[in-house]
Amino acid sequence: MTEQRKSVRVYPEPENPVEIQIMGDGFLDIFYARDVSERGIGIEVPYKFEGCDIDKPIDIIITLPPDNCFKACGIIKHSNAELTMKGIFGVELTSFEKGHEKDIKNYVEKMIKKGNI
Repeated sequence: MTEQRKSVRVYPEPENPVEIQIMGDGFLDIFYARDVSERGIGIEVPYKFEGCDIDKPIDIIITLPPDNCFKACGIIKHSNAELTMKGIFGVELTSFEKGHEKDIKNYVEKMIKKGNI
């Protein structure tokens, strides 16, 4: 399988999770990021979004540790059939609350320095 990501993904520390609140068409849920990049976030969804309309833009609230909380917008993506069957999805980040793009970038750089790649 060919890697399609254009930016480095990092893994949050278990003791300092990245919380993701997703508000979509007919659903609202809270997840913890499996991985984070400047362009997207990986999440695990046990119910695989069954019964949810995920083909529309979503609103997101991202909380980076310890308590840096901001809004973003995105689109839920299916990585591939195997990952979708396991309930693993990607959230492509399409826009951020003004000025917060740098927060994701700084978080990724911090995790790279810690070796969480």
